[in-house]
Amino acid sequence: WMLHSTMGALVDCMDSESFVRLHRSILVHTNFIERLTNDQSHWIARLNDGTLERVAKANVVALLARLRNHSSKRQAASPMMPAPDELSLAS
Repeated sequence: WMLHSTMGALVDCMDSESFVRLHRSILVHTNFIERLTNDQSHWIARLNDGTLERVAKANVVALLARLRNHSSKRQAASPMMPAPDELSLAS
């Protein structure tokens, strides 16, 4: 069904622990993000279905912090951190 609302309003309604905003018009469930990579000047999110989505520069710091926190909860037994230009979230 169709929604008549702004993305900001949808973000406010969503569970902030489960959903992240990648770009102006892209909201994704954190479990659907397979990996983040830094391609020179921008970050790319690889989703579980294989699609690639650019991450807005304004969202990168908050997104990385949230996904690292989410990833550490899922992989608490693994002391290894990914390289600074890549964050893998595969379980």
